[in-house]
Amino acid sequence: MDRLLFLERFLMENTDEDITVSTKEILDAYEAHNCPVNRNIVPADIEKLRLAGVEVTIEKEGNTKRYHIAKRPFRVAELRTLIDAVSSSQFITKEKSDELIRKLAALAVKQKRDTLTARAYTADRIKADVPDIFDSIECVGDAIERGKQIAFQYTTYNVNKEVVLRKDGKEYVVSPMALIWDNRRYYARCIDPEKPNAVNYRIDRMRNVRIVEETAMKEPGFNPSEYANKVNHMFDDGKDAEDIVLLAENERMINIIDRYGENIRTEIIDDGHFRATVNAVPSNTFYAWLFEFGDSIVVERPAHIRETYEELMRKTLEKQSGMDAIP
Repeated sequence: MDRLLFLERFLMENTDEDITVSTKEILDAYEAHNCPVNRNIVPADIEKLRLAGVEVTIEKEGNTKRYHIAKRPFRVAELRTLIDAVSSSQFITKEKSDELIRKLAALAVKQKRDTLTARAYTADRIKADVPDIFDSIECVGDAIERGKQIAFQYTTYNVNKEVVLRKDGKEYVVSPMALIWDNRRYYARCIDPEKPNAVNYRIDRMRNVRIVEETAMKEPGFNPSEYANKVNHMFDDGKDAEDIVLLAENERMINIIDRYGENIRTEIIDDGHFRATVNAVPSNTFYAWLFEFGDSIVVERPAHIRETYEELMRKTLEKQSGMDAIP
């Protein structure tokens, strides 16, 4: 291996802003890889790397020079964030999660890799068991980029907890519009000619995904970011978003902002309450989100959404109250 390439790799593997190496450590590494060496060669090689655009910082400790890469592609905190995202993502299998975590950790300096991988807890998490999940993601992404349709089989569980194909294995043929990551899972937002509205299909439940050489249908004005902000869950299909006015206790401001962002309209009602207007899909998952906060967030208007929420709670209470009659 060319000595300069070896030196760049050695510095990337062993140094960062916290960890430096001395001239002697570089010379020892040269000798271990049968590179011809002398003490003057290290400063010359470092200067050549710097002239080539590699950001190497030189620090002096008494009569000793120490070197490190000034700017790595990722900070350790950034790698931790990516590793945590992989670890918590349910659509990635445990085996693939472990592989990705090792690859991400390899982007850090050697001395910090064990710390990064030790933080990743995949063994006890709920994980999909779909080894070709990334092939499916790539296929859907390619279809979106090319403006083509896709075909796939779709799975569910039967009462015996067995994975089975829906529609007796018949293929779904749809027009994918976007890939959306939500609630630790990956979804494809699609136009399905058999459905009255665009729908979401979970990538980890797709099987045998392939591109169909037919031009994909489009939904005019569809914006993936705006859509993701309006729904509480990717299965909120078949309903349009509406402006919903909520009456909430002050401590719930953070919960509403976490869900709908800082740009919502708000109005102070009294010392303990405020009014918030959110643009949301009034689905069962929206009502479940509301119920999470009990009487500290309630629907003020529109009336039909308030009435739907009340009816949903009434039916649930009636069914729950009748459980004693079930043998």
